[in-house]
Amino acid sequence: MSPKVGTLRGYLETQRGEITARCTACGDCFRVCPIVPFTLLKDASPEQTAAGVLEVLRGGPAPGEAVAWAEACTRCGLCIEHCPEGVNPRKMLALCEGLAHEAAGAQGGTRFFQAMSRNIRLLSGLQLGREQLASMQSPPQAQADVIFYVGCNVLSTPHIILNVMELLGALGVDYRVAGGVGYCCGVIHFVGGELDSAGKVTAGLFSKLAAFRPQRVLTWCPTCELHLRENMAGWQEPEFQVQHVTDFLVAHLDDLAPRMSTAVPRRVALHGHGGLPHIGANVKRLLGAVRDLAVVELRDGGELGYSCNVGGLLRVPALEADVLRNVWQEARAAGAEEVVDLYHGCHRLLWEGEDGLSVRNFTDLLVEAMGLPSHEDRYRRYKAMPGLQQVLEAARHLMQENGIDPAEVEQVYPGLFRR
Repeated sequence: MSPKVGTLRGYLETQRGEITARCTACGDCFRVCPIVPFTLLKDASPEQTAAGVLEVLRGGPAPGEAVAWAEACTRCGLCIEHCPEGVNPRKMLALCEGLAHEAAGAQGGTRFFQAMSRNIRLLSGLQLGREQLASMQSPPQAQADVIFYVGCNVLSTPHIILNVMELLGALGVDYRVAGGVGYCCGVIHFVGGELDSAGKVTAGLFSKLAAFRPQRVLTWCPTCELHLRENMAGWQEPEFQVQHVTDFLVAHLDDLAPRMSTAVPRRVALHGHGGLPHIGANVKRLLGAVRDLAVVELRDGGELGYSCNVGGLLRVPALEADVLRNVWQEARAAGAEEVVDLYHGCHRLLWEGEDGLSVRNFTDLLVEAMGLPSHEDRYRRYKAMPGLQQVLEAARHLMQENGIDPAEVEQVYPGLFRR
């Protein structure tokens, strides 16, 4: 791995200079932003707000409107094609957010990371035995041609990881899985304003992945995808190729399709997102290869954020509530039997309606179509239970195996299975 700029700080200085030299503060990105109407910024001046963002990038005081816009950005990317100067406003706002939080002395990234790490440890330990957990956190000496990099939070819905492992195994791929909080991409510290820590975390991740000596690293998490391949694009050039797992599966669709011999005679509604259009397009191609599966793409507002999680629609609670409500209305109107999601964040937030519509990840359908072993979605099973005691009883043997104290689960239970 060879750095193009020695430190993250140096790289960011380069990015700041490029953006401020090109951006004219015309405000076109603010005008087309679909998030503004959901905020207190709807009457703000587009030109002045854009100029405020540039002021932050130049190291000046952070105007309230500029910071509020950066903090509300759901990374949908709809602004990118509208910039007449070829600036990426999404990246500009991510940088503005990080710099503004750093100038304010914020330490929210560390606190959030600590809470998230605890929740991931508990959720994964409630769903997987020790041996399965170990298979998802391979040591670097376990070298392989392909590393399936799952980031941090996918371990909260580990059956998705197991599904992808089944697919890679069926393709005969020489792979290992790398994930967990020790493999954080650094985005939490980056947007939280702890930029020096962010540089160490991201550089550490690339070093850990390089230790496997892979030819290819497959990402899953859309947040990691955005951070590593956009926010950090050009900082470090790894010796391995970075590719989203759906790109890899589509590239091997000629091998996968003949193996999808099991018909799946259902009508499903696909809950998609903007921001990373190649992932949604890939999933539609993969599901299109499943026999007898009818896929209806929802128009539920998901395109207004890159995902449902804390960096996406959750930044704007009113919008998130609209989208989650629209999912069920649109799916019922389409006559769907199931709602299918792209990401683990959506999978945790979407909740089955009273009319029996279930939620599944797209990998569940691929595994089913290929006749591969199915893995129970314990997260949703626990979420459907009426209370904590039922969860503790169902997961008792796993908590014992993983050394989890029931009192710790009780302390944070409402946040683990958010409805």
